[in-house]
Amino acid sequence: MTHTTPAAVERFYFMSWGMAPSIGGTWVSHSDYAALSAQLEDAVATADDMEKEAHSAIALWGAALKDRDTTTAQIMADPNAVHINMLHGTIAKPTVNQIIHLYGADTLRAALAQLKEPKE
Repeated sequence: MTHTTPAAVERFYFMSWGMAPSIGGTWVSHSDYAALSAQLEDAVATADDMEKEAHSAIALWGAALKDRDTTTAQIMADPNAVHINMLHGTIAKPTVNQIIHLYGADTLRAALAQLKEPKE
């Protein structure tokens, strides 16, 4: 029987003439060595494939984050979208002091003077 378990790989070693005794006295043949080598090559190929998949997933995440950041920037540049999000509580409303700082007191006074009082 061909021993191709990790324990067998650890137990056996192969010498140039095709057969070598292990520490426990069991012999490993060239075909056993070939089977172990094939398993090792398969494991390396699988690891390479997994690494490629991981890199692809990272690239997809990066693209998704870039798209998200672009969309967020577009929304934040639209005053109507910002206003709607403030009303929904998605983003914070500015304080009165922040509004004064943003528009200036004179601009706000002029805007308030143009407002008509609602009739009750």
